[in-house]
Amino acid sequence: MPTLVTVLIVVYPIITHLSIRHAHPIIPVLWLAVLMTIALSYQLRHALHISTIVMLIALLLFAASMTEFISQLDWFIRIPPIMMQFGLAWVFGRTLRHGHTPLIVQIGLQVRGQLPTPVVRYGRRLTLIWTGFFIALGIECSLLAMFASPGWWSLLTNVVNYALMLALLLLEYPIRRRVLGDLEPTSLFDSLRAIVRLNWRSVLFNRSH
Repeated sequence: MPTLVTVLIVVYPIITHLSIRHAHPIIPVLWLAVLMTIALSYQLRHALHISTIVMLIALLLFAASMTEFISQLDWFIRIPPIMMQFGLAWVFGRTLRHGHTPLIVQIGLQVRGQLPTPVVRYGRRLTLIWTGFFIALGIECSLLAMFASPGWWSLLTNVVNYALMLALLLLEYPIRRRVLGDLEPTSLFDSLRAIVRLNWRSVLFNRSH
């Protein structure tokens, strides 16, 4: 995934939360539009070429003329967190199908090259846990989108949920070391580095896994 697109995705929840707090919902709408345009240009192998720049300028000019209309689209910015959580559940869950390699096992293979059977079993269970975790967050985001005030919705979906993801990631590591013992020599840093370096395109689109 291109670095620019990754940065835009990572920063999006922060931008959204700050925009909601300061009553400027148009900003995340524009942010999403720019993100999708740049991602599309990379997908077409023509990153930030002239036509993309022209499209962005036209988009921003149009948005500027429609500020009052877009500002009312509070529901629009509530959709991405739902899509993201269920999308992550799909990314993890699809690798649990028969004949596929669970996502956590794929990460372990990239780090160590070969895994003992107990580690593979643990990796499959952990993939299942992450799948259920993201499904739960997807349901939570859906309920918040329907019933929560903008402030509470933003705080929970753009701040608390990411804190929960980080907590699960960090708390799982000592449990893994306790369960697997000497079978798990990989450090937490190496595990995080493997996640960053994982070939996500292969995970998403290669059916051989």
